Amino acid sequence: SEKSCRLTFSPGQLSVAAASANSDYALSNCQGTVSETCSPIVNQFPYSEDFEGGAYLPGWRQQNIDDGDWRRRSGSTPTVGTGPSQAASGSQYMYIEATGTGNPHKDFRLLTPCFSLGNVQQATFRFKYHMYGADIGTLTVAASTDSGNSWSSDLFNRSGNQGNVWRTGTINLSSYRNKRVRLRFYAQSGDGTFGDIAFDDIELETVDLPPNNYADVPYTQSFHQTGVPNYWTFLPGSVHGRTEITGFFGPIG
Repeated sequence: SEKSCRLTFSPGQLSVAAASANSDYALSNCQGTVSETCSPIVNQFPYSEDFEGGAYLPGWRQQNIDDGDWRRRSGSTPTVGTGPSQAASGSQYMYIEATGTGNPHKDFRLLTPCFSLGNVQQATFRFKYHMYGADIGTLTVAASTDSGNSWSSDLFNRSGNQGNVWRTGTINLSSYRNKRVRLRFYAQSGDGTFGDIAFDDIELETVDLPPNNYADVPYTQSFHQTGVPNYWTFLPGSVHGRTEITGFFGPIG
């Protein structure tokens, strides 16, 4: 079978395109090196994208070393019996077209912008996905902390017919606190033409860490002054007419 090698290089690097290679064709046969970069970087949250404004908004891009592109679509996909009949919300969504891709098992990769999460307590990535048809392949989402040059193991993985309905995928990104992370939607077509896969309604929400109200240790405190000392707070309610307060010690971590 044939395998395409489509490479895009950073500014100043050589651009090449090699196609119609044999199945044993290796990436090293393509001259030059691929280097992914991030621009712009998203650092304001919550972040959302529903593709109503275009297929490739700032920071979104196709990963060129694959077999085909994710496409923006309104309404049903061209093949009856697969794909959504409408977007999850609004009118537009992203999908892969299984018909005419030289099935089986062709690859489609789309990269999100890079997200600079900062010192967050929690980060949650959500999206809608649609996998309906007799020949549905696989949809995965992975993460990268080097702009998309290397990838984690799958953070999300679904295979096969999931029914003619939009479902919600949820990924916990809290482990990427204080890091810059990029995500990749990677779909692989199945064994035939009834294998259109779609996604829509991207959301990334974060919860900031609370202010640093912890006292360093060792710690001593006298209660001879008026009022509640720093790092102490009243507990709600009282027990037998007594007011209770508590303190928090040590650096936050």
